[in-house]
Amino acid sequence: MFVHKDKNIQELSRGMAQIIQVLGTILHDPDLVVLDEPFSGLDPVNVRAICEVIDELGIEGRTIGLSSVSCSGPWAMSFNFDGALCPHGRSPAMGTALKRIHPNTIVFTAQGDGDLGSIGLGCFMNALLRGEKLTTFFLNNASYGMTGGQMAPTTLIGMRTSTTPEGRDATKTGYPFFELKDKKPRIHPEVAYISPSAIIIGDVTIGKGCSIFDNVIIEGDVAPVVIGDRVNIQSQSVIHTIPDGNTMIVSNVTIGHRAVVHGAKIEENVTIGIGSLVASYASVGKGAIIGEGAVVTQKSEIPPRILAVGVPAKVVKSITNEQEEYAVEVARLYCMEGKERAEFLREVPVKSALI
Repeated sequence: MFVHKDKNIQELSRGMAQIIQVLGTILHDPDLVVLDEPFSGLDPVNVRAICEVIDELGIEGRTIGLSSVSCSGPWAMSFNFDGALCPHGRSPAMGTALKRIHPNTIVFTAQGDGDLGSIGLGCFMNALLRGEKLTTFFLNNASYGMTGGQMAPTTLIGMRTSTTPEGRDATKTGYPFFELKDKKPRIHPEVAYISPSAIIIGDVTIGKGCSIFDNVIIEGDVAPVVIGDRVNIQSQSVIHTIPDGNTMIVSNVTIGHRAVVHGAKIEENVTIGIGSLVASYASVGKGAIIGEGAVVTQKSEIPPRILAVGVPAKVVKSITNEQEEYAVEVARLYCMEGKERAEFLREVPVKSALI
């Protein structure tokens, strides 16, 4: 095991030269690199893990690693497989080109908070929605590592950064509603719950009894997003729109964790499963269920009251009256859970939770 005592290595966020030093250590030492102190920026443990997988699979001869002008910048040029340095936030775009030109290669990107979670989020989401055959590693510091550890979009509520030394306060630095081009969210006064960590931007309408859970992103930037009554959108989901059409989610809808609805129409009593994707111009009919991890491709029309699963999503069976009624009941229960969070959820200092 190599334990690095050099202060220049410990203070990686002060310069790219130190990052390159760590990379050299990782590449030439067979054991794990251990630093005396945590740091923002490139994480040698993550880099080590990626390299070990490439080595074990024996794919270094056909692998291309991409990073951007950011915390992870130098490492794409430091390995024994091909790599390239991309404009900040644009690694997925370059990866798309390389993969289409060389379809037999393994293309991956490694991106940090500012690179993927801020300036490059749109580029990443577009590659995702197109179904590009890339692998992306999100090396999440929950702060801007390259420039000194400032608060980032990924900074958690209560987390301390160089610009939020007392911890991120949603009412001061992370308020979830944002006006864009004179368009601002319109929220029903009887909404059940909106998490302080949710981000709601621009022309967004949210109806009565809705619950918007942790780290949800709803963007009405280029066209309206309309969400009806008793809709629950679970943690880490993304709702976005397209320039020439609205995104509409009617009533009594459940959208599972990490789902993406992009420029689509979701009718009432629908369940969108965990990790699924409903792409631009698609529609999901009344009472339908989209299975976990399914991909409803662009312009697809999912009929009412059916179960669709797979990539791309295919109809496998019809939904009974009882199943549709259950979906409505689930939406109601999540509305009630949201109301309970709004009333009883309180932040607990870490020290008071220690046992």
